[in-house]
Amino acid sequence: MALRPKRSVFAASIAVVSLLTLVGCAGTDPHPVALGTEQQVRLYERANTVAWRALSAEGAAGESPDLRVVAISDGPRWTGNMSGCLENRGVVSFQVAEDGTVTLSRLDQDNGFGKLSIFICHAQYPRHQDLSLFLSPSQASVLYDYYVDSLQPCLLTKGHEITTPPSRKLFLDQGSTSARWSPYIAIVARHALSNTLSDSSGLAALKALCPPYPAWLTPS
Repeated sequence: MALRPKRSVFAASIAVVSLLTLVGCAGTDPHPVALGTEQQVRLYERANTVAWRALSAEGAAGESPDLRVVAISDGPRWTGNMSGCLENRGVVSFQVAEDGTVTLSRLDQDNGFGKLSIFICHAQYPRHQDLSLFLSPSQASVLYDYYVDSLQPCLLTKGHEITTPPSRKLFLDQGSTSARWSPYIAIVARHALSNTLSDSSGLAALKALCPPYPAWLTPS
């Protein structure tokens, strides 16, 4: 049985998921052709392999593990899959939440083993919304238009600073990665320093400022 953690120290979600938590209500948006689940799985596995190589280059990872997807799930089934994987790897004190967050005890945090185990287990047991981050070219093109033509001008009129958007070509090249540009990036980074968007009410206020994400990008 997993022990209650002494201290919350680590979020298992891929970095871009923090931006997707800003998604608003579904609207009447275009529905471009999406990638199939098999294509998304391949891209997800490829991204995790690249990330593991980066960890290895930094000396933070050991022998390359099996990063192939075992099962895709959500809710209680996902928390069960993650908990079972972490227990099988020998992580003792942790807590898994349905929003994709995993917290570790101070001991598992300090020795680094817990963090690597979370990475491996999350690679093997993704949620459906983790795969939905990988967009087809037509989806990325519609998202770019939304960011540049709708969201960015709205945020500017509300007094928020934003980063310079990349070219359409560069954005499309990022369409199947977790490094996509978003007008929210500068806002989230700036507020993170002052801790002004740390609660749900702050995020909700930011979401309500402007038109929501395209409906097909909104997690169900």
